[in-house]
Amino acid sequence: MLVETRAADEAALTEQIRAIEAALAGTPTFRPVRFSSDPEECARLWNVRKGMFPSVGAMRRIGTTVIIEDVAFPVPRLAEATLALQRLLAAHGYADAIIFGHALEGNLHFVFTQDFNVAAEIERYRGFMDALCRMVVEEYDGSLKAEHGTGRNIAPFVELEWGADAYRIMRAIKQLFDPRGPAESWRDHQRRSRRASEEPEAAARVRSDRRQVHRVRFLRTKVSVAQADAVAAPAHRRLARDLPSRARGRGCGARLETMRELYDFHGIDTCAACGLCATACPVGIEVGVLIKALRGRRGEPDRQAARALSRGTISAR
Repeated sequence: MLVETRAADEAALTEQIRAIEAALAGTPTFRPVRFSSDPEECARLWNVRKGMFPSVGAMRRIGTTVIIEDVAFPVPRLAEATLALQRLLAAHGYADAIIFGHALEGNLHFVFTQDFNVAAEIERYRGFMDALCRMVVEEYDGSLKAEHGTGRNIAPFVELEWGADAYRIMRAIKQLFDPRGPAESWRDHQRRSRRASEEPEAAARVRSDRRQVHRVRFLRTKVSVAQADAVAAPAHRRLARDLPSRARGRGCGARLETMRELYDFHGIDTCAACGLCATACPVGIEVGVLIKALRGRRGEPDRQAARALSRGTISAR
């Protein structure tokens, strides 16, 4: 358990630490409870917490999707709810799942990987989500959303949580702004989730020891402040995996070409391909591997022309 406490002065901070230690005195721990005010040690401890999500993503099979959700329970019942969530994940076969969160708010995140390309896997996922939502709402009077917005996972269960009358009002308000209404059907969920699990070629290049790029915010740029406005962060450079999917949209040819031109400069030309991003990434992803591959692909027409010239199959004119 990671506990952070702050105060306006040293005396107040010391008193707060003593109070926390007293509250934990009767709790068995693997190691003695210890607080630190050293900035570097505190940063290392928080990095463990921040690295949990990408660590699960690093172990996923290509073609699967990393799912993260967050629910909330009444704080007095948080401990038993955590155990119930563990049992529910195990019962549905999600052995790779992890749970973490913010105890002060009764907020739990859980992360696991899911395959949306197999009918049986989709049905397993549907069963888990249905059981989860009913457990949170009916057994614990909790919230299906804590700090994240209501996305496609939870949309089918808004009425379960809020009741028919409130749900009817929500739909009426939303349809004023979006006549298509909320996507609450499992068919929409399945279609969109399958699209999210597609693995363009670019993603397969950016991995080492099964460490694949996924949609996380943890890749940070290693550039000076003077360069920061002109240089894309590694997390933005991996947008190359998204560009091919844009080509399937309707009437987006000109927009796609503009995106490619912008990406060529900000995403490829400004990258030093030095590998420093891997030192900041919790799972060691080096985006420079992708950039080198993209640069090599961009120069292929010139290499083909040079080979043809060397064979004498075309004239230098």
